[in-house]
Amino acid sequence: MTVYSIFVVLLLIFDFVEARQLTEREAKLLKNNCGRYVEGYQGVDSKSPKSVPESEDNYKVLYGKEASESQAPWAASIAIRFPSGNINHTASGTLVSPFHIVTAAHVIGISADPAPDCETGEMKSAKFLHGARDFVVYLNTTCADENACNTKDGLVPRSVSEVFVRKGYVGDGCFNRESFNDVAILVLAEPVEFSSHIYPACIGKTDASLENEEIRLFGYGRDPSAEGQTMGILKYQNAKFGICPTTFNTTGLLCVNPLKQGLACDGDSGAGYIHKQNGRKAVELVGVLSAGANCEFVRNKHIKEDAKHKKRTQEADFIVDVGRHNDYFCACCGLC
Repeated sequence: MTVYSIFVVLLLIFDFVEARQLTEREAKLLKNNCGRYVEGYQGVDSKSPKSVPESEDNYKVLYGKEASESQAPWAASIAIRFPSGNINHTASGTLVSPFHIVTAAHVIGISADPAPDCETGEMKSAKFLHGARDFVVYLNTTCADENACNTKDGLVPRSVSEVFVRKGYVGDGCFNRESFNDVAILVLAEPVEFSSHIYPACIGKTDASLENEEIRLFGYGRDPSAEGQTMGILKYQNAKFGICPTTFNTTGLLCVNPLKQGLACDGDSGAGYIHKQNGRKAVELVGVLSAGANCEFVRNKHIKEDAKHKKRTQEADFIVDVGRHNDYFCACCGLC
């Protein structure tokens, strides 16, 4: 039997406060320039960006490929800051504006006992497990683990001022509804200045037809096929949309089959599935990684199948359909 898991280490409590919204002008500039490098567009303080140059075709993952520098300028490593002072990578996300990181709601987490109302989504006596002050975000890096990559001098920790969890997310305490509305936004304390190394992905729309399109996941999770490797190293995998299994509640989700029998793993939670638009030559966020088969389980299964010269089992990743949440992004954060 396939074992499904939510990819994150959970631990505190926070009171939600209204997220920082983009102004109408900021939202318009973002909409016109997201998903690609536009000289002169730096985010909040931008005035008149220059004309857009033709962009290159640049755009973890079990059996993932390590990403090169600036290959995913929107990719975010999300870490937890512990009371001891230690900072450990725990999840992934996608930069979508100078302030906002889209990730999965289960990265924040909700208590299972007491749990929220599983039918209505009301919090009741349930508590969020993490608050804004618990998070640190790293951008513009292919390795967020200073011990593994000796990147301490190059890592710039960015503080989070607010966290916005999608209403209706109920967490692990509600059986077969763990991935429903599994979307959250981290609001950075200070805006990001865009460059050729850091810029946001566009937010995909509901009318996007991607049935036969190839998409790509960028995440900082641990790959069990890479011996001795820890979380925090940016990898990617290509995938196509597949048929969702009937054994898992996939309401509001899309199911994707990573190519070459790959799979998202621990630390990839909240990572964005990215699609390259055909017309604007810009990248857009079409899905947020929510759940999937346990990587250790699948890896061990593949080892046994390889020994018997059998075809490797193909598992699916479950991603939140970003297009279904356009109204939410607009209402909470001005991402219209």
